[in-house]
Amino acid sequence: MTADNERRARNGGLTIAHYRGLMESNYSDERTQEVLGDLLADLRHYCYTQDVDFDRAIRISFTHFEAECDEDPRDREAGR
Repeated sequence: MTADNERRARNGGLTIAHYRGLMESNYSDERTQEVLGDLLADLRHYCYTQDVDFDRAIRISFTHFEAECDEDPRDREAGR
């Protein structure tokens, strides 16, 4: 994994950890997948209130991810 992609992954982890801390419920025993699902749902709500196309943002993120993985083919294999 490139240093840039390691930084990107670390930033994602920090975002999830911060979101987990913002939530009133106890996420300590929940899997990261479930926390990420809640975060994405909240972002979808936000986009709805701001007239932002969430699905388009997801497509853009996939394009960015693909381009960033092209920096190191092992990243693409890890990203499935």
